[in-house]
Amino acid sequence: MPEEERYENLLLLTDGDKVGESLDGAMEAIARENEDLSEDNLFVGYANLEKGILLSLLKTFIERTVRLCRMNLAVYGILGLRSVMATNTYYENVHDCMGEFDYVMANPQNIKEIEILLPPLPIQKKIAGVLSAYNDPIENNQRRIALKG
Repeated sequence: MPEEERYENLLLLTDGDKVGESLDGAMEAIARENEDLSEDNLFVGYANLEKGILLSLLKTFIERTVRLCRMNLAVYGILGLRSVMATNTYYENVHDCMGEFDYVMANPQNIKEIEILLPPLPIQKKIAGVLSAYNDPIENNQRRIALKG
């Protein structure tokens, strides 16, 4: 999406900006970037709404999203409710956990920006062959465990 239509930039809009038009532009950009969505599926017409209400909605959206996240964690009995915050942990190390995980979760909006380096295809095939060789014994062990259990 164009930089000016990203959510973090929409949050910077003020009374002097064309808030409704900016939101409409963001919705149109989302529709262009995501083939599963069309403009028919997204509301466009923010330019017709009061600017103050739109600014308030933009600001409270994050707060409400954080509250919903905390509620979902509580429903499932997951600890750490107070550590839920509005941030982008792909770019910010807010939990001081750099290097502590063996995977990265990326939002679809960010995935296009990430450069993924892959080895040449012949090496990928060798890696797949090695991993496949381990797959059969693992499946056999899982079946044995299931039979004993």
